[in-house]
Amino acid sequence: LLDDWTPYLQYMPNFSKSLNAQSQAASKAVFTDGDKLTALWTPADPPTWSLKLREDWLVMYRNDKDKEETWAPTTPEDLLDFARWIDAQKKAGVKEFEDVYAFSTAGGGNSLGVLGTWMPLMFGSVTVAPYGFYVDKNGEVQFGTTDGSYKEFLDYFKIIVEEQLIEPAWFTQQYAERKRTYAGKIGIEWMPGE
Repeated sequence: LLDDWTPYLQYMPNFSKSLNAQSQAASKAVFTDGDKLTALWTPADPPTWSLKLREDWLVMYRNDKDKEETWAPTTPEDLLDFARWIDAQKKAGVKEFEDVYAFSTAGGGNSLGVLGTWMPLMFGSVTVAPYGFYVDKNGEVQFGTTDGSYKEFLDYFKIIVEEQLIEPAWFTQQYAERKRTYAGKIGIEWMPGE
C-alpha cells in the first residue's frame, strides 16, 4: 500500500457505495487493498469542471427578485429565468450589461462545445457512448438520445438561441476565442476550477 486514501471516502458518498461489502463494482477490485482505498477514481485536485455563475449578477438578481441570500438556480427554469434577467438588464441599457450574454460556448463549427456536455445533464444522462447508457427502474437499458431527455435539452437550447441569450458566435468560435468570457461578459459558463 503506497498511499491510504480511505479518510477521503467520507467526502465521496457515491464512490463509497461502490465499495461496500456487497458491491461487485470493478472500482472495488481496482481501487482497494483489503479495507483500504489505494487510489481515487479521478484526480483529487483541480481542474474540476462546474457551472459558474457571475456572483455579482446573481446578487443583483436575488435583490431584484426578493430571493434569499443563499438562493441559486436549482432547476432549468430557474437558470432560464436568470438568463432572461441578464438579457433584460442589457436591453434596459444598464451600463454594466453592455454587450453581455447569459450563455457562451465554443462549437468550433461542428458541435455544441462544452455547453453540450453539461446542459443535457439537467434533463437526463450524458448522451455520449458508453457513458450515457443506463438501466432504468424496469431493468431496461436506456440512452439519453433515445429516452426523450435529449429532446427536452434541444427544446430548452432552442429557447436560448431564439431569445438570443447566447452570444452570436457560439457555434463558430474556438475555445480560446471566447473574448466575452475572458472579459467577464458571460453570466453562465461551464468552466474548470482553479
